[in-house]
Parts: sequence; C-alpha cells; structure tokens
Amino acid sequence: SINGDNTPLFVIDGVIGGNINAIDPNDIQSIDVLKDAAAASIYGSRGANGVVIVTTKKGVAGKPKVNFDGYYGIASPIRTYDVMNAQEYMEYVNDVRSQAGAAPAYPDIPAVLNEVGEGTDWQDELFGTGTNQKYFLSVSGGTENVAYNASGGYMKTTGLMMNVDYTKVTARFGLDVKASDRLSLSGSVSFAN
Repeated sequence: SINGDNTPLFVIDGVIGGNINAIDPNDIQSIDVLKDAAAASIYGSRGANGVVIVTTKKGVAGKPKVNFDGYYGIASPIRTYDVMNAQEYMEYVNDVRSQAGAAPAYPDIPAVLNEVGEGTDWQDELFGTGTNQKYFLSVSGGTENVAYNASGGYMKTTGLMMNVDYTKVTARFGLDVKASDRLSLSGSVSFAN
C-alpha cells in the first residue's frame, strides 16, 4: 500500500522535524514558509509538501525584561432547542396514535407524571458554562556574550459540554553564547504537556 500525507516539514530554530505543538505562540518570533522548488532544493523530498521555518524569540543584551500576558473568558450556548417536556411528549404521542386509529400509549398521563415528574431536559444537563484561560510569562536578557530567554505558558479550556476540556503547559529555555568572533553556541530546551 502507498501511504502519504500532505503535512509540511517543520523546522524550529534549525531543528528539522520539530514539534510545533510544543511551542507557545507567544514564543514565536517569526514564521517563514517555503514551497515548491525552494523547499525541494534545500530540504529534498522531505520538503515536498512545503517547509515551515519557525524562529523562536531569543534573549538580547540588556537588563532582564519580564513579559506577562493573561486572558480569561467565559462561553455559554447562544441558544438551545425548544424541546417537549414529559407531559407534552406523552400528549403528542397519544395524539399521533389517535390520528392513526390506535389506542393511546399513555392512557393515564397524570399517573405517569406523578411517577417520573416533568422529565429531564438533557440540554440543561449536558451544557454548562465554558471557560478559557491562558497565561504566559517570559524573562529575557543578557550581556553582549551571553543572552537568555525563559518562558512558561499555561492554557486551560473547559468546554460547554460536560467532561470536554483541554489543558496545555509549556516551558522553554534558550541560551545563546558568543564564545569568540568565530564561535557562537546556541541551545534550547522545551517542554510541553
């Protein structure tokens, strides 16, 4: 069998095949897209579906710079469907059966209501208020020869439906060292869960 996909090749800070999901969007300095001949000439067949080059933020010489970004939002359904309660449903079923010449399915509606109550509006049970929160903190700085950038992100989304949520935690540390005029070292460590 022949398997393939149309996913582009991601190159993150020079690392081929990096995981874009491990990077908080606030950590991205720039994104460049190569396609067609440009991608193939540099990356060969791996770049056949295009190449996305991601450059993350680096530290710069100067005093430590602290950045904080926070967001909190609430979501709720715009509207729900107008549905029948238990009594309306039983009356509807009895009416349909009556028009078809059949006996009512619920001959004693008050007795059934006494037993089951008004019924359950499953939309009220299923839907609730959703929340969306995101926090990002970064610290960067350094000297002419050593620059650093450290960041952490937290995102939590609680959906409108029960038991539908998503949490993402990211952390990243980058260090750039200029050892001499001819030698520069750069490294980064990232975590995502």
